[in-house]
Amino acid sequence: MASRTIYPPIVNSYEPAFVAGSGSQLKIYFSLSSLSSIPNASNLTVHASIMRKDGVKVLDTSNDTVNGRYRATGILLNLVPQRDPTMGDNYYYVTINNEDLKSSVTLSGTTFNGWIPGWTYKIQLRLSTETYPGGTVKQAAWLQEYANSFSEWSTICYVKVISEMALQIPLFEYDSTDKTQEYDPDTVHSLTSMEFFGSLISAIPEANEEYTSVSVSLYKDDSLIEESGEIFKTELSDSYFSYTFKTKFEDSVEYELRFTYITENEYEPAEPLVFLFQVIEDAIDTINAQIVTVDTNYNNIMDDITSIDLEEDEGRIGLKLYSNTTNLYSGNICIRRSSMADNFATWEDITIFTLKEQDINEYDIIYDYTIESGVWYKYGVQSISAQGERGVLVKMENPIQRIFNYSYLLGQNNQQLKLNFDNNMGSFKIQVLDSKTETIGSQYPFISRNAAVRYRTFPINGLISFWMDDNATFLAGGKKDIYKYSAIVSKYEEYNLNRNIVQYDYTYERDFRQMVLDFLTDGKPKLFKSPTEGNIIVRLMDVNCTPNQSVDRLIYSFTSNAVELDAPIMTNYLKYGFYNPGSYSTDFSIYTTYIGQLDGTFKITDNIFKLIYEKYDSQGKNYGGYTRTLESIERVRITITDPPLRVYNNNNDLVIGNNFKLTSSGNTSTITIYDPRGIYEFDSLMKFYYRGSKYTGNDALYLLGDADGLVTEVNATIDFLYSLSTKPYVAHEIKERKPYKGIGQFFEEVQPDTSIFNMIYYKYYVESDSKFRYLNTISSIEIEANPHTVFAIRDSADQQLQYHEVGDTGVLRLYELNNIIGLTYIGKRYIKELYDDSTVSDEIIKTDVTVKDIHGDDVTIKAAADVMITYRFTAVEGYYKE
Repeated sequence: MASRTIYPPIVNSYEPAFVAGSGSQLKIYFSLSSLSSIPNASNLTVHASIMRKDGVKVLDTSNDTVNGRYRATGILLNLVPQRDPTMGDNYYYVTINNEDLKSSVTLSGTTFNGWIPGWTYKIQLRLSTETYPGGTVKQAAWLQEYANSFSEWSTICYVKVISEMALQIPLFEYDSTDKTQEYDPDTVHSLTSMEFFGSLISAIPEANEEYTSVSVSLYKDDSLIEESGEIFKTELSDSYFSYTFKTKFEDSVEYELRFTYITENEYEPAEPLVFLFQVIEDAIDTINAQIVTVDTNYNNIMDDITSIDLEEDEGRIGLKLYSNTTNLYSGNICIRRSSMADNFATWEDITIFTLKEQDINEYDIIYDYTIESGVWYKYGVQSISAQGERGVLVKMENPIQRIFNYSYLLGQNNQQLKLNFDNNMGSFKIQVLDSKTETIGSQYPFISRNAAVRYRTFPINGLISFWMDDNATFLAGGKKDIYKYSAIVSKYEEYNLNRNIVQYDYTYERDFRQMVLDFLTDGKPKLFKSPTEGNIIVRLMDVNCTPNQSVDRLIYSFTSNAVELDAPIMTNYLKYGFYNPGSYSTDFSIYTTYIGQLDGTFKITDNIFKLIYEKYDSQGKNYGGYTRTLESIERVRITITDPPLRVYNNNNDLVIGNNFKLTSSGNTSTITIYDPRGIYEFDSLMKFYYRGSKYTGNDALYLLGDADGLVTEVNATIDFLYSLSTKPYVAHEIKERKPYKGIGQFFEEVQPDTSIFNMIYYKYYVESDSKFRYLNTISSIEIEANPHTVFAIRDSADQQLQYHEVGDTGVLRLYELNNIIGLTYIGKRYIKELYDDSTVSDEIIKTDVTVKDIHGDDVTIKAAADVMITYRFTAVEGYYKE
């Protein structure tokens, strides 16, 4: 019989999962019942019953005593409760260790003893006022004797045991499964913004534990500057997670990134994973492009495309890329946006796209529909590598804004309805939840408010006509979005033209109105934009239509009630699908199919597919800056130009014809050509892959000799189509790349027209099969040389070399130059005022000359100069993949 004064402990229905392994232990939390006469658990011990979810007992009863805990009867005795001060005065826990359990299982090559990953356990606790003394007292007899000192068993608490999670974060070269790897806390990155991504799965597949959310936060000087919030797996795919930071990283500043996650059984690491890093901005690749708007119309490239009036008419900003070079570009490009809301401190991705051997200037105009009327914005452009590394963010200097002419409803994927006819607003209410309570003892009522409730409601109405979509912001494809087929559109246009129907197109008005009503009633959130109310995310309710009788129901008006759903921020714009930035590509290859032919004499040992590969594939070789990979061979036709032979067919019959052997998809067969012309055409759907890129074995095609073995060569023509993938040539794939900066010096006697930049560059240059190092930038130089020594210097902002002369102090300081890409010693300027000699006509001396000074003495002016240059530099070093 259980005690009548001790009530069972109150336990949770489940505890968060924990990681199995050597030394792992489970903490089971409980509290005392308020009905119990026991004030605290200081004089109590705890018993525990532990079973697998299917009822199998797991306590190790053979090894009974460990640290004063006993379990010979299948009940764990003498557990000492511990108070957890963070949970409150009435909250306690007991621990159950690995050695308390008897299970031993090998999973994925690792043996687990005690707690087993993937298993779910059910645990019950009870309280006891007595402590089992051990010694000669039998546990079963003791349990029976002191039954009145025990509470009833608690309800069941379930707990899932998981394995260590396998976390991989390529950006920091972090892999939790690689125990030999040590994270370098002094990591240096060449980036101004970061896309933090990786994968997270159970290290033991049998444990089958997945994450539900991850979160990352960014700190500078121990101050939080950005956090992602919970990024739920439902928004991502499989084990992959990603978050793009909005912060623009500063040069040479140390940052701290903290990462944590929660699994489906609510396991969360006790401490977040911390990455320390800093940025060297000078070592980042800069894309040769900038954002052009109507406000900054470089080279008039926005003419005839858009105007400020048109953009304010349509509630958008048009963006175009401009590059001062026509070189074709391959790579990912990202356009980002910041606003005055935080003084342009954070940047959001607007769109990401990939160019493959394309002219940047020819890329279409990009419209940003998620802007707000009267708000100042800045835009920038940056590159993204195939590994996700982001380059320098090239920002526009001055912010821009648009003042809308009308109100708009923006739906998913930039579909926008302009409300330019009869749009008005009769009411605008901020909805709060107030309640009034009348009392008998007070003259005035009590009013309380639910402070969390605060949203706006207002009517949205307007006139529906196809003239509201004069610039195809609602139906991007025009009438084809309604009628689906170009032929049907042409039929309507021809009909209207023949009957001079322009304004009174009843059919198109009806069909357009139906598309608008479908848009208004689809139940999806909309972004309401207006110059007077700003941007509000709404859900439309109670949509109604009224025909306009004055024009014989040609057009309708609509009314609706808008209810605010969420905050008008970019995160929510993305959440509700008002825009889609897309993703970057990891492959810049261009796939093209060509006609090919082999014609000549083939030995019976020649693999025809290998010969095609050797002719057309240049993988790993540099041909004009590109490498080409033969992807597949198809539509093969064989024409034997020799007379037919005596061969054995597949039935072992001696016939007149030609044989060839084909290996495809791992299957080998012999095929006989009976056509007297010696022609055989393969099935047009068959594709062949010589390098085994699609199959385990290489595909092969051999022309065979005669039955007597006398013919060893066959004359034939092989016609086929072949597919090539072309991408920029990369000599070595980089395994590790790390920038660093420093201060350098150059001291040497140099001759005129000597490139000092090249001499400094090759001072740092290292290139081998496994290692590389190169100078990335030179900046902030100080030149010490004889007065009137002339240097030609160019930085990345200049289109040509600029001449600079050392003054009378013998020192030339150029600290404002950021990225020097040219530095040449030109010579010494001839100062006519110092010499009484007319034989020298050149302004700059480039060869030794002897002249007379003002005293008539001969003086030799040396063209060479002793030059000492102090400079700041950034270099990049790393290792290639083997």
